[in-house]
Amino acid sequence: MPALDRLPEPHRSCALRGIAEELEEQGRVPWYGMSLGVYRARQILDERPATARAGVCSRLGTFSGRSG
Repeated sequence: MPALDRLPEPHRSCALRGIAEELEEQGRVPWYGMSLGVYRARQILDERPATARAGVCSRLGTFSGRSG
């Protein structure tokens, strides 16, 4: 996650879209109920959300999942 966070936009957001959506589906859990990796991913996405739309990511060929 930290390595993906260093990518330039919109590549960063496209790389993180799937992770962000999965974490959102899981909902909020207390810090002690998750791994350090999940905690750090949530922290990074809280500070700098993934903002690129699916269309942008599709054109870049970096994300072909859900639309949004």
